[in-house]
Amino acid sequence: MQARTLLATLSILQILAICLNSTMGAWVLFSTLPICALGAIMLWIAIWFRWKTGIWLFIVVSTALFGYGLARILTLVHHKEVSKHPLNFTWYTLQCIIEIMCIIVAIWVLNETHDDDDKKSDDKEEKKGLMG
Repeated sequence: MQARTLLATLSILQILAICLNSTMGAWVLFSTLPICALGAIMLWIAIWFRWKTGIWLFIVVSTALFGYGLARILTLVHHKEVSKHPLNFTWYTLQCIIEIMCIIVAIWVLNETHDDDDKKSDDKEEKKGLMG
């Protein structure tokens, strides 16, 4: 349960990190915020209904947003514009850290859910008699 709560909190931080990136331009907000919001909604539904596919979709969305943030960081570093745009570099770095944490915790939740399912199936088999 703690992992699910942490993952829900990280999804809110993910949305806030995307909103903080809006200082670079409105197109950043309008291109990434809907994707992030859909990922968070899928995650919350997945947590509520214990829907593993929703968590996998959240991992895909988080990976895409991580790739976008990493590409923006590498662009700033490649063009040697980090000193000109330190705020952009900071926000994208913060976004990438949050995305990595989201992916790690989502995998943790999937493993935790998988372990719970294994325990339930083991309990059912233990309740059966040896003769069937």
